[in-house]
Amino acid sequence: MNPCLSLAALLLAATLGTPVAAEPMYDIVNLGGLGYGGTPEWPTGYSMPRALNNRGLVTLRSGDYSPGGLRDPIGLLWSRGQLIELGHFGSEQGVFSGTIGSFVNDAGQVAGDAPVLNKPWERYEGGRAFLWQDGRMTRIRVLVDGALPARFPAETYSSARGLSSSGQVVGMSTYFRDGVNLGLRAFSWQGGRLTNLGTPWTDAQGYGMSWANAVNDSGVVAGLAFRYENGVNKGPRPVVWTNGQARELEILGTDPEGRTMAAGVDFMNRQGTMTGLVDFWVDGVMRSQCAVIWSGGTLTRLGDLDASNPGGCMSTPTAINDRGQVVGMALVGTARGPFGNHGFLWDDGKMTDLGSLGHDAGGSSNSIALALNNHGVVVGEAPYYWPGSGEIDGNRGVVSFDGQPFQDLNDLVDPADRTLPVIISRAVAVNDRGEILAIARSAGSNESTPVLTQALLLVPRGGHHHHHPWHGCGRDDDDAARAKRGGRHCDR
Repeated sequence: MNPCLSLAALLLAATLGTPVAAEPMYDIVNLGGLGYGGTPEWPTGYSMPRALNNRGLVTLRSGDYSPGGLRDPIGLLWSRGQLIELGHFGSEQGVFSGTIGSFVNDAGQVAGDAPVLNKPWERYEGGRAFLWQDGRMTRIRVLVDGALPARFPAETYSSARGLSSSGQVVGMSTYFRDGVNLGLRAFSWQGGRLTNLGTPWTDAQGYGMSWANAVNDSGVVAGLAFRYENGVNKGPRPVVWTNGQARELEILGTDPEGRTMAAGVDFMNRQGTMTGLVDFWVDGVMRSQCAVIWSGGTLTRLGDLDASNPGGCMSTPTAINDRGQVVGMALVGTARGPFGNHGFLWDDGKMTDLGSLGHDAGGSSNSIALALNNHGVVVGEAPYYWPGSGEIDGNRGVVSFDGQPFQDLNDLVDPADRTLPVIISRAVAVNDRGEILAIARSAGSNESTPVLTQALLLVPRGGHHHHHPWHGCGRDDDDAARAKRGGRHCDR
């Protein structure tokens, strides 16, 4: 499928049931896909966005639907209208790879996971983390000390969980010592050098588990490790590695036996401020699992939005920006009881409810904030509730500016771009230019049905967000903008 489809083939106003903004804020760029089918029954295939950088580069996965179902998708990089296959490892040159490009930095480097597709009679090698740059995919091998095992077991893998602006990849890997599988270890990889970050705790045989979830430009790595005491697994603990040395972070208590179910760093910003999810224990009783922030050695609970339970903390973080703002999802309720979960923006000790797109007949509603940029623009997903009946009509991609309530992104695009029964159902990323990476889906569809599932880039029009140097399918900004506003869309 042409990666620059007509913009007029994307969104339908009549099916949305909500008013259209007086002045559109975004132009739509269809990122396309491989679209192997290309038939009326299987018209467009499938593309799902993964990551977005500040230059507008996007990683996505694209496959096709067939009468047998959805085939394995291929990992792609979208750059100025071009789709570039990321590839895979191994000697088997199949059409479908299953590669996932999970991260893309501003240098255009991509990190993720790729299968090793060997022929049936060759040694099975599992999946591997990779760094892709300028058309070359570099394999990040599993961690091995001493002799290799005679044959890698089926669960052998390495997986990328974070990428810095300088190309440092962190994640987790199966760890073998003298041919023996000793669990998982956090790793750091840069410039061909693979480092085992280790774990502070193991059992008596040396078995243990740790993994790295985030890395910043100072080389600080953060994640979690499972604590062992006298050979007994006491559950995960948040850990930060600085210059290769591991340090345990503060948590919100344990059960009477010293165990936890959730405790780890999930995200970190350039300044080293970290956020994650931990158990919240009071007098030996777990009250909830709570979003927290670690900054300057201090642990802070982010709380929740449940007015009926002051001091409560039922929340989950999903991202942090370089200003220390955190977004996620938190319990919301009143004195009459909980009414679902809403997306939140936490800033300088205050959690703001970003609201929802209506509510059901009982007054309950839901939403989630999935990402934010360094200017406080927040994007996510929310069910759309029909006014009056409260019936849910699928999900909508949403956006919030400066802590204001979520707005339906379908109301913020040009009506001329909305001529097929397709809706923006989720917004997964937003960069510092204000460009939003989103998913469009046919009405009533999901990933497993043979209908349009399409990756989109929503590009701000001048004056609404920060200047963006180009629109559309790789043409210069002025030319593309004039062409679009003059009624000529991105067909070529």
